[in-house]
Amino acid sequence: MVSRKQKKKDRKRVSAKRRREEHQSGFTGTSIKLPEDTTFFQIEKAGVRRFDVVPYEVGEDAGNPHADSGEKYFERTFYTHRIGAESKPYICPLKTFKRPCPVCVERGKLAQDPDNSKELISALLPKERQLWNVFDRENPEEGVQIWDYSYHLFGKQLDAKLDHADEEDEYDYFADPEDGFTLKVGFSKKSGGGYNWNEATDIEFKNRKEPLSKEIIDAAHDLDSLLVVESYDILKKVFFEMGDDDDGDGDEEEDEKEKPPKEKKRRSKKEKKKETMTAEEAGLEVGDEVTHKEHEEWGTCDITKISGDDTPITIEDEDGEEHRAIGVEDLEKVEDDPEPNPEPEPEKKKGRGKKGKGKDKKEKKPDPVDDDADGDVDDQDIDEAEENWDDDDDEDWDEDDD
Repeated sequence: MVSRKQKKKDRKRVSAKRRREEHQSGFTGTSIKLPEDTTFFQIEKAGVRRFDVVPYEVGEDAGNPHADSGEKYFERTFYTHRIGAESKPYICPLKTFKRPCPVCVERGKLAQDPDNSKELISALLPKERQLWNVFDRENPEEGVQIWDYSYHLFGKQLDAKLDHADEEDEYDYFADPEDGFTLKVGFSKKSGGGYNWNEATDIEFKNRKEPLSKEIIDAAHDLDSLLVVESYDILKKVFFEMGDDDDGDGDEEEDEKEKPPKEKKRRSKKEKKKETMTAEEAGLEVGDEVTHKEHEEWGTCDITKISGDDTPITIEDEDGEEHRAIGVEDLEKVEDDPEPNPEPEPEKKKGRGKKGKGKDKKEKKPDPVDDDADGDVDDQDIDEAEENWDDDDDEDWDEDDD
């Protein structure tokens, strides 16, 4: 017979499990919508994990930057800003879908003022992340899970491993359902700036004992459809922490919470003196060559796009990489080198030739110089000047000739 204590213990165990499952399954966050009956794959501590990456079919007009519609692909790259009072991640529409983003616009404006915090401007940069369909070999009962992870903590290391592999290894096909590999990944604990995280420090490709089952393949989720993209107005309200009654004119106190108080005062004084410079005022057009005042490593860049309000600019550096939401005042136009003037031919002194022809144009004799610095041009000075003159010239010359 089961004791009362045992029954109570069992009820608690079931209750705790249910809460965990409900908390992880069918969850909609600010950037990811987790499907029903699906959980997140998580790297909670340092150690070795073994898992398979399951490909999915890219949908129509999905906007996947690395795959076409209808193609089987293994990940979904996207970008997020951490904004608002709780610093939650919101998808950047500009970097992810090439749509207008109020956070990028504001960051571009802040970057134009050298008095603004570089830390703040850097914090507003969109961060690269990736979504994966993952089958955990150590927890197969979880089925196909969703893995949301920073590109710099796993994807970057995976790219490096693939870049340095031999072609005959065929590691590029690691996600293929039939001929792919199980990934054995070692994660190490890292820390900095008051934060801890687990970063992939070793990746191995292990032969599978058998191909992925049809059940696993069919359970893969459409990763493109899991991205939560808020409208421009909602992102603006979250970023500036505006309530529904705010008119969005940017004058509310909440709009300035992201800025240090001292810098806020300095900025407001400058704004009274001048408005933000536009591309037209700076004489910039699409196709112009420019340099960035703070990023010399970009070299000479080409302007590829100027926004509708004529302020944020998109440029392409010498390596072909695009940089968006650049402030007009951060750029310096590369002026074309003027055409060099042709060097004048030296004047030929035309004296009498053998045929006795005189000069075509009267040539001026040099002025005498006061060599002895006595304040007067005397006969000696005149004589010295005469010695340098062509004895064959018979033009008249006197001391007063200009």
